[in-house]
Amino acid sequence: MEAIKPEPAINRITRFSGPSLWSLFLSAGFFTHVWTFVLILWDFSWVSERNNAWDAIGVGAYGLAAAFIETIFIFIILFLVGLFLPKKWSEQRRLALLSAAVWYVGFSAVINQLYFLLGKPFPSMVIQILTTSAHPLRWIYGAVIARTFFTVLLLFILILKSEKVCDWFQTAIDRVATLMTFYLVIDFISLVVVMVRNFL
Repeated sequence: MEAIKPEPAINRITRFSGPSLWSLFLSAGFFTHVWTFVLILWDFSWVSERNNAWDAIGVGAYGLAAAFIETIFIFIILFLVGLFLPKKWSEQRRLALLSAAVWYVGFSAVINQLYFLLGKPFPSMVIQILTTSAHPLRWIYGAVIARTFFTVLLLFILILKSEKVCDWFQTAIDRVATLMTFYLVIDFISLVVVMVRNFL
């Protein structure tokens, strides 16, 4: 009779295998890095014209270093949330759930910042509601939280109920992992640039 192999310690402690933890880390930093690259391309020309190309590279390097730190912070949050997900759900589903949640939040943040970066105003109806309210910030935060909660809840239901949706997210995670590996190489180069600018 074949002996049952014991579950690796990292699986018992984290509820994820090593490769899944790495995929979760890469998923955590995807939209942070996408937005950072957008800002770098947005600012590079005018920074290089105002100062020089080396300063523009330095600004981009600081941005990518900050994105790397933010990725670590987001990963820790996802890791802690993952500890509370039911272990009866497969590792693939738990990874898809956490990745879907962080991608939606990241995508929403990028769209919101891009909207204001392009100078788009609030719709007049929204402005009218906010100006007549005694607590406009509560309405804004409440609407954002409610939208995020119900959208993430819908994503969770779809992933838990549909194998096709879960498989689609797994494929997306694999593709994001490939792209994020390239981003991490750029992060390393950026850290070198930051050290050169500060210590040499």
